[in-house]
Amino acid sequence: MFFKRSLLLLFLFALALLCLILLLVTFVSAACIETWTCTDFVFGNDTTGLEYRSCTDSSGCNSTFFQPVEVRPTTPVEDNIWFFIILASGGLLIVALALYFESAALGVASAAMFFIVAGSLMTTQFLPIPGLMNGALAIVFMLVGIYVPFKIIGEA
Repeated sequence: MFFKRSLLLLFLFALALLCLILLLVTFVSAACIETWTCTDFVFGNDTTGLEYRSCTDSSGCNSTFFQPVEVRPTTPVEDNIWFFIILASGGLLIVALALYFESAALGVASAAMFFIVAGSLMTTQFLPIPGLMNGALAIVFMLVGIYVPFKIIGEA
């Protein structure tokens, strides 16, 4: 029992460390984002093509990305990362409380928090990391959201 709880707390610590690394990566890349120059263009023919925006960094970061114009975020990336950190940290806090008190209700609340984080990660350019990494992080958060309540209910 002690070993399982220590392993889970170690996993939560690693997840929190990942959040901090993402925060650091975001602040480094945020300096690049502010200097991007963007041009719009259309993929495909005029009737079925989607309008995309090509953005190239001019500050030496050598970044180019393509994103659909209609899903371009309306908030700066810095706001997005703080939203992510707040949600992820809140989810981790609720998980820690759920494990400490062995409360299924708190476990379900942590699941809801992690599914919100996962849904946010699946939106385009939520974090300034490649889309595949966004998807992988979303899957991790969904798995944690599913695991914690079942773990607590199973021990009850």
